Amino acid sequence: MRKASRSVELYKNELVAEVSPQDKEWMPKIETEVQIPPLVASGTYKIVVKAEDVLAKTTAELAVPFEVRGHDVEPSETPVVRNFRFFRGEDDAQPLDKPIYRPGDRAFGRGSTSPVSSTGPTTAWM
Repeated sequence: MRKASRSVELYKNELVAEVSPQDKEWMPKIETEVQIPPLVASGTYKIVVKAEDVLAKTTAELAVPFEVRGHDVEPSETPVVRNFRFFRGEDDAQPLDKPIYRPGDRAFGRGSTSPVSSTGPTTAWM
């Protein structure tokens, strides 16, 4: 699992509900979405959910692991382009099997770069 780091803002919500004895099976439900940074490296990450009951003075915590799969870009001593592919249109999701163009056709390409920096390699779409 990757080293813990906070990449998104904390989501805080106060839930106030009166519970009677017949509601002993009742469980609160909270929905939220977590944005994954677009250029995060492949690997196993986790979301940690923490809850506090201020009346009962108890806390609970749940760690939920999840996998991120993508194109890993190897570090380089010099800037390079990796995973370069040709596409028929700018918004196409699938690259061309055979990048064959006729004179006058528009060519679209996409790849990952790994520039050299003092903080390590970064990835950018071009």
